[in-house]
Amino acid sequence: MRSPRKFSRAFTYKPKIPDIKAGICRHTIRPLGKSGMMMKGDQVTWHGWSGRAYASPWNWRIKTILSGSELMCVTPRGIFFPERHKIIFWEELDWLAKLDGIEPPTGKELGILLTKRINKIKNPVSPFQRVWWDEIQCQN
Repeated sequence: MRSPRKFSRAFTYKPKIPDIKAGICRHTIRPLGKSGMMMKGDQVTWHGWSGRAYASPWNWRIKTILSGSELMCVTPRGIFFPERHKIIFWEELDWLAKLDGIEPPTGKELGILLTKRINKIKNPVSPFQRVWWDEIQCQN
């Protein structure tokens, strides 16, 4: 088992930010980045930008310890969960949209948001991960 790692990740989806800061929403779905999978026990500093992303300072931050993570592949039709050996179609993912703070909380809307990200990277099946935490360790 590997040692816990530290990550910094931004939130840019505006409808979700107030619930993240208040500790109401403790879940997010992220593209799998170059640094690899975030895992249970990793420390993540979540933050927002005061203006344009990557061109302005952070205006808030919270620190969390992840309590879980799951690999998933986003496709145009839904999400494939390798550990479950199952694809779940967007129409059946309202529960995940609600957990993830999507407005409106429907699988269809979640699909629109995530597949826009896929279209940006021009890959019909893209690796993502969902991560969650139980509590905020510290807040600024």
